[in-house]
Amino acid sequence: MAKKKQHRVFPVLRLFSEENYRGRSVTVRGAVAVRDLERRFDTDSLRFFSTNPNATLVIFSEKNFHGSFRIIRGNRNIRNIDDMESFVMANFHISEAQVRRLQRTGRLPRFFRVF
Repeated sequence: MAKKKQHRVFPVLRLFSEENYRGRSVTVRGAVAVRDLERRFDTDSLRFFSTNPNATLVIFSEKNFHGSFRIIRGNRNIRNIDDMESFVMANFHISEAQVRRLQRTGRLPRFFRVF
């Protein structure tokens, strides 16, 4: 019997409800944007992974991609994250200009899954 080929979707973001990667967790994959993270999950730490070094995670201090932001590229673990109210992630490079345009317009490309 032939093995079924698995298709893995990157990037992978794992959110934890407590610092130091403890507590409840939720995993998100692919090109995803979450406008109001606290409505869905209270995040205190995270792990971001992709096989692509240009994969990007942008975290925002306010809902709907507003407030200050932090751009994270490549694999990263953050054991204590403060002020993460919304985020965008993709398996490609997202520039600072694209982030600022998102903040200004609130519009994402069609291929993002928005929650």
